[in-house]
Amino acid sequence: MCYNSVKTWQLGWFQNYHVHILVNSLALGDELWSGKLYGSVDMSSADANNDAIIVKLDGTSMGNLYISFNRKRGFNEGTKKGGNKVLIHSKEGGEFDYAMSDLLAIMNGGDVYSVTIHGVTVTISVRDILIGSDGQKYADIQIASPDPSDDATDDSTSDCLNGNSYAASYITLGGEVISVVEESCISLESRPDSIRETICSRDIHFGDVLSARDACPKACGTCGSSSPSPSSEPHICTESPGDLFAHEYQIVSGKIVGVNKQACSWLMTLKRKKRRKICNNDISYVDIKSASEVCPYSCHICSLAPSSIPSSFPTLFPTSIPSRSSDGSNGGCEDDGDIFLFKAKKRKGNVIGAKKIQTCGWLKSQPQDKINKSCGSEDFYGEYLPSQDVSKSTCGIEC
Repeated sequence: MCYNSVKTWQLGWFQNYHVHILVNSLALGDELWSGKLYGSVDMSSADANNDAIIVKLDGTSMGNLYISFNRKRGFNEGTKKGGNKVLIHSKEGGEFDYAMSDLLAIMNGGDVYSVTIHGVTVTISVRDILIGSDGQKYADIQIASPDPSDDATDDSTSDCLNGNSYAASYITLGGEVISVVEESCISLESRPDSIRETICSRDIHFGDVLSARDACPKACGTCGSSSPSPSSEPHICTESPGDLFAHEYQIVSGKIVGVNKQACSWLMTLKRKKRRKICNNDISYVDIKSASEVCPYSCHICSLAPSSIPSSFPTLFPTSIPSRSSDGSNGGCEDDGDIFLFKAKKRKGNVIGAKKIQTCGWLKSQPQDKINKSCGSEDFYGEYLPSQDVSKSTCGIEC
């Protein structure tokens, strides 16, 4: 099993090739580090005094960053994601604290990733991916705070840099748009062309969260082009929990003879990373379409019209208190298969993701103290509601 840069740093591997950047003060034009970034399989080619295998950048707006070059060679030949590219991971807390890590960016030569430190923009630039005199690849990296007044800055180039995130779909309450689901520009770049083009054509925006076209011009191929005037109307679509999509091919003697099907309701229960992988698969067979075509809402391609949300779908963005009808009831009680947010992923006290999803049937089978703890939580994330809003009878809420 191979470890990412966060785990590798925590385990103390390749310590002589660690570069730790802790910024106390920062001014425009400061260079924090530049040099050659080697993959761990090519450690023998690196100079411990000048080169690095992992660069750790602390205190950014995206958490503590771990930057590495995912060299696809030797014991790492089988890597399936980001081979021979620069990877940026993030993790909250100290370097030896237990915490989940997130992959923020997969970068090629010429790519730039921006964060802020102490309110100042810092760019991580992959100037190129090169082959050294010994035949081994490395990434030429620069981490700096660019000075906008620098004559060397090319406006046409800076216009073509991706931002961090874009508005992927609307979140509604009572038929009103109250927020958006955000996705990263780097994830948009990795999506199939047909899905990326669809997302880039949407004019979804809210507050200071821009549309994909405006936030991710490099991913959308809109560098230097003018954007259309934003529309206040959400782009909506239809999706039913029971709709079936092509999940996996059935192969006999090397030939495709059919597909295994799954429902949109099943897709919604998956963790975000696995769901995105399925949505990116362009699998179809005869009249059975791909997940992105059948389940566009679950795949974050568009938003559901409030009137078209089936009763078995969770609402998009709940209030923290279960809504009640005029007679004081909460509507129908749950089914055992209904899902809720059991454990939230948090950063600095704010919910940033769904760590664990459970069903109402599972909650019923738990000890009372565990039920009470779950029913007392008001955490929610996107379409995943707290148990008090979904598993009402188990939580002792009249329905």
